[in-house]
Amino acid sequence: MKRTTELIGKILPKAALTIAACCTAWLASCSNDEEMPATERPKEYTVMLACAKDTLEVTHSPLSRTEETERPYLLGIQVYSSHVTEDNYRPYAFGLFDDIELAAIKLYDRYKYAFEVTIVWNGQNLLYCNKDYNNHYLWPFNTFLTNGFTYSTSERLDGLSLGRTTIPAEDGSWEEQSMGINIDRDYGRLEGYIPEKNGAVTIETKYMTSAFRYIVNGLTEGELAISLNNGIFTWVYPDRNDVWDAFNYENFEYAYLHDYDNYWIDLTWIKGENYTTLGSYEVRFNRGFVNTVTINMGAAATSANDAGDASESRSAGNDGGTVINIPL
Repeated sequence: MKRTTELIGKILPKAALTIAACCTAWLASCSNDEEMPATERPKEYTVMLACAKDTLEVTHSPLSRTEETERPYLLGIQVYSSHVTEDNYRPYAFGLFDDIELAAIKLYDRYKYAFEVTIVWNGQNLLYCNKDYNNHYLWPFNTFLTNGFTYSTSERLDGLSLGRTTIPAEDGSWEEQSMGINIDRDYGRLEGYIPEKNGAVTIETKYMTSAFRYIVNGLTEGELAISLNNGIFTWVYPDRNDVWDAFNYENFEYAYLHDYDNYWIDLTWIKGENYTTLGSYEVRFNRGFVNTVTINMGAAATSANDAGDASESRSAGNDGGTVINIPL
């Protein structure tokens, strides 16, 4: 899986989404005595957005970063507003962009704002788009590519924090992926931004892709079916016992805050028409790492237990990951 290491448009050199704001006074007309005095009118701020990829170093296959300087990304932005004295955020505006330089929005004083964003790298090539319907994209955006904001208190982009994506199908239609295998996603959020003259705010964005590597020892016949939260299925065979792939988190919010999330994997041993359930195991998947899950079956499990390598969850990465021993 590829990630960009160069800047796109006005992409900043750190893992963040930066908002630079400039204030313009709302002009008042003196010709109507019933209008609100100019001193009581809220000030209007034009806010320009620029974004950068996560600085997380990803070097382990199948996660990798590319030296490409540009990829046709898609950027979805949802903005919420609340009166400055309250914490009652409501939808304010949303937009889908393929050019960050066009992301300008009007904000007002006396209010504070929350921002939620997701970037789908190479999204214009990977996601399904109905070009006959004004460039309408389905998950994770479910809106039109307009390169501008739609101001609405009733509509919002509610899929930005979900790993679900809609991709083209072979027959020309579309299909949904619940955890977006092989699609790079970044996610960021921030609350409490109060506009001010020449103000700026930075929203940190993070790489929301993880990867698994299953190493199965002791499988001598049949196949082992591995289901990750019933969303991603992997089959392991005696002559193909080391497999890996990448995926997006099902929900980004927890991984964004903690840099990992836990998922259950279900193991089923299939021999002809016989299906044997081997149990469910909770595994920790760190963000931006290949998380190794070693499954020892039968004699391999006995040997692992004798060596003191008991089943337990450990932080993933290069430290051995998770070991599951299954005596048969």
